Amino acid sequence: MAAPVVSGAVALLSEAFPNHTPAQIVDRILASANNDFFTATGTTTFANGITHGYNTEFGHGIVDLEAALKPIKTSSMIPPAGPGIEASGNIENARRFELGATRINLGTAFGDSLKRSLRGKKAYFYDGLNGGFAFDFGSLVSSGSNRKVIKYPVNYIKTGSPIESTLSAQGFTVMSAPPTGPKMDDAGLLLLMPASKTTIGFAGRNINVQNALSFSQTSETETSAIETGNPLMIPFVAASEDGTVAGIKTDLMGSNISFGLFDGKSEYSQLMTRGVIANYDTKIGSATMSVFSGITMENGGLLDSSIDGAFAENSFANTNYAGVLGRGKLPGGWLFNAMGTLGHTNLEIEGLGLLNNIRDVYTTAFALQINRGVGFTTQDTLHISVSQPVHVETGNADVYVPQLYETGGNLTFNKTKVALAPSGRQIDFGVGYTGRLSDNISFGAQTSVTKDAGHIHSSDLEFNATGALKLKF
Repeated sequence: MAAPVVSGAVALLSEAFPNHTPAQIVDRILASANNDFFTATGTTTFANGITHGYNTEFGHGIVDLEAALKPIKTSSMIPPAGPGIEASGNIENARRFELGATRINLGTAFGDSLKRSLRGKKAYFYDGLNGGFAFDFGSLVSSGSNRKVIKYPVNYIKTGSPIESTLSAQGFTVMSAPPTGPKMDDAGLLLLMPASKTTIGFAGRNINVQNALSFSQTSETETSAIETGNPLMIPFVAASEDGTVAGIKTDLMGSNISFGLFDGKSEYSQLMTRGVIANYDTKIGSATMSVFSGITMENGGLLDSSIDGAFAENSFANTNYAGVLGRGKLPGGWLFNAMGTLGHTNLEIEGLGLLNNIRDVYTTAFALQINRGVGFTTQDTLHISVSQPVHVETGNADVYVPQLYETGGNLTFNKTKVALAPSGRQIDFGVGYTGRLSDNISFGAQTSVTKDAGHIHSSDLEFNATGALKLKF
């Protein structure tokens, strides 16, 4: 009865692995056999260093069809051996990347673009015996989980100002922020040091470089610092909050020229990021207007999206950006804060990768806030805001989807062109009110509406409301 059992196993394995040769089918049966019931007297080595113990009496053991139909030892993704299908390579000598380490974690700017394009596309990964296993290629892309929570003024009623500014006796200005985690190393510190009557140098760590360049937001009662979650934050310098900053700013005939350097880790994907930013601001009537430009360089992904494993052996992104910031007075006692940016990103891939030719990715972001006192309570303020977090407007990528290799070992891929613009555009609209009943009692309330949260199209709106009461004892 052994013959029909083994013949049936061979038939099923041939159906599951149609590109396997008879020798590969035999190896799969032997390498997956159940040998737990005896003591091995030797081992046989198969492809890619896979070994299996045998015994002179029982051979390799009993046929285990369930084990033979599952991945044996390893699960790997194999990218093309070159920049196109014509140089795809052979399974016998191809570079392998662990399936578990092959992933794209998309930043908010991309929304569902790449995942939507790749969802449902059949791809193959390979085990230690070169068996191909079909799966949904889109499952290797994650998106939407890193959407930032917008911080409205009521947040500062609950937690207080994130950054304190102190003028020292020596003329230095010290800006400090409490640690965001249990480690004191996470605390922020920024020193602004006068170099002359018109020039100030600055250096620090774990504080957004915008604060050193005077990109702040103004209300009737206070000027607030910029931090993660603030819609007025320039998205391309966010990594400065987890790294070091340095630079200089100088007064030139009533206007300010600033230049800053930073390096750090991006908030979501923890990409090593460095960059430069230059700014010119000047007074126009009762408003301060700033024009800025810079370059951000990311290692391992782009726009706070990490690219790992077989998708790209090494990748480097350069983003050139420019924008405007403004703050000042409007008619009717209103104050305004505004920000708008335009970015252009190219990704360079070194070595092997399933991704190719990601270029000319254009992004936008904007925010507008207006506020004024209404006089219902002491130092009260009505806030109205509308904003769009950084959003990919246009961009394309070539993706090589691994197919089952041919008999003989030649690897094949389907080249797919993917549009990187997401299906939706997130717009946040908020109305809030903050005030004080006394020196010891502050309160705030905020409502917000979000359209297409995470830049993913939805017919539903997302509503949020929050309130806070702060008592000092």
